Amino acid sequence: MLGDLDPTLVRHAFRDHAEDLRRCYRGTNSGQITAQFTIVPDGTVGKALVTGFDDAIAHCVCEVVAKMTFMPGATIVVTYPIVFRPAQPSGLP
Repeated sequence: MLGDLDPTLVRHAFRDHAEDLRRCYRGTNSGQITAQFTIVPDGTVGKALVTGFDDAIAHCVCEVVAKMTFMPGATIVVTYPIVFRPAQPSGLP
Protein backbone atom coordinates (compact mmCIF):
# COMPACT_ATOMS: atom_id res chain seq x y z
CA MET A 1 0.00 0.00 0.00
CA LEU A 2 1.35 3.42 -0.90
CA GLY A 3 0.28 6.46 1.06
CA ASP A 4 -0.93 6.96 4.60
CA LEU A 5 -3.99 4.79 5.14
CA ASP A 6 -4.62 2.43 8.02
CA PRO A 7 -4.84 -1.10 6.52
CA THR A 8 -7.70 -1.80 8.93
CA LEU A 9 -9.85 0.70 7.01
CA VAL A 10 -9.26 -1.24 3.80
CA ARG A 11 -10.19 -4.53 5.49
CA HIS A 12 -13.37 -2.91 6.83
CA ALA A 13 -14.31 -1.68 3.36
CA PHE A 14 -13.96 -5.21 2.00
CA ARG A 15 -15.96 -6.62 4.93
CA ASP A 16 -18.67 -4.02 4.32
CA HIS A 17 -18.94 -5.36 0.75
CA ALA A 18 -18.58 -9.05 1.69
CA GLU A 19 -22.03 -10.01 0.39
CA ASP A 20 -21.33 -8.35 -2.97
CA LEU A 21 -17.99 -10.15 -3.15
CA ARG A 22 -19.64 -13.49 -2.31
CA ARG A 23 -22.02 -12.99 -5.24
CA CYS A 24 -18.96 -12.75 -7.50
CA TYR A 25 -17.90 -16.28 -6.58
CA ARG A 26 -20.13 -19.27 -7.26
CA GLY A 27 -17.54 -21.87 -8.07
CA THR A 28 -15.98 -24.99 -6.72
CA ASN A 29 -12.37 -23.97 -7.38
CA SER A 30 -10.19 -22.20 -4.87
CA GLY A 31 -7.97 -19.36 -5.88
CA GLN A 32 -6.64 -15.90 -5.19
CA ILE A 33 -7.23 -12.65 -6.96
CA THR A 34 -5.45 -9.38 -6.36
CA ALA A 35 -7.20 -6.03 -6.38
CA GLN A 36 -5.04 -3.00 -7.09
CA PHE A 37 -6.85 0.29 -6.87
CA THR A 38 -6.30 3.99 -6.38
CA ILE A 39 -8.20 5.95 -3.78
CA VAL A 40 -8.41 9.56 -4.94
CA PRO A 41 -8.53 12.61 -2.62
CA ASP A 42 -12.35 12.70 -2.43
CA GLY A 43 -12.35 9.12 -1.03
CA THR A 44 -13.68 7.36 -4.11
CA VAL A 45 -11.90 4.71 -6.14
CA GLY A 46 -10.48 6.36 -9.23
CA LYS A 47 -8.99 3.31 -10.92
CA ALA A 48 -9.21 -0.40 -10.19
CA LEU A 49 -7.58 -3.47 -11.69
CA VAL A 50 -8.31 -6.97 -10.46
CA THR A 51 -6.43 -10.04 -11.70
CA GLY A 52 -6.33 -13.67 -10.67
CA PHE A 53 -7.45 -17.20 -11.22
CA ASP A 54 -10.76 -16.43 -12.96
CA ASP A 55 -11.48 -13.53 -15.33
CA ALA A 56 -15.22 -13.42 -14.64
CA ILE A 57 -14.69 -13.29 -10.88
CA ALA A 58 -11.98 -10.65 -11.30
CA HIS A 59 -14.31 -8.51 -13.43
CA CYS A 60 -17.10 -8.77 -10.85
CA VAL A 61 -14.77 -7.93 -7.95
CA CYS A 62 -13.45 -4.95 -9.91
CA GLU A 63 -17.00 -3.60 -10.15
CA VAL A 64 -17.45 -4.01 -6.38
CA VAL A 65 -14.12 -2.30 -5.61
CA ALA A 66 -15.01 0.60 -7.91
CA LYS A 67 -18.07 1.33 -5.72
CA MET A 68 -16.12 1.44 -2.44
CA THR A 69 -15.62 4.73 -0.64
CA PHE A 70 -13.06 5.80 1.92
CA MET A 71 -12.40 8.88 4.02
CA PRO A 72 -11.20 11.81 1.90
CA GLY A 73 -7.46 12.43 1.97
CA ALA A 74 -4.45 11.88 -0.22
CA THR A 75 -4.19 9.74 -3.34
CA ILE A 76 -3.35 6.21 -2.24
CA VAL A 77 -2.58 3.07 -4.25
CA VAL A 78 -3.75 -0.14 -2.56
CA THR A 79 -2.96 -3.76 -3.39
CA TYR A 80 -5.28 -6.21 -1.65
CA PRO A 81 -5.31 -10.02 -2.06
CA ILE A 82 -8.59 -11.95 -1.82
CA VAL A 83 -8.79 -15.73 -1.49
CA PHE A 84 -11.92 -17.54 -2.64
CA ARG A 85 -12.77 -21.03 -1.39
CA PRO A 86 -15.88 -23.16 -1.85
CA ALA A 87 -18.28 -23.08 1.09
CA GLN A 88 -18.24 -26.10 3.37
CA PRO A 89 -21.52 -28.06 3.36
CA SER A 90 -23.50 -27.65 6.57
CA GLY A 91 -22.63 -30.10 9.30
CA LEU A 92 -19.02 -30.57 8.27
CA PRO A 93 -16.18 -29.28 10.44
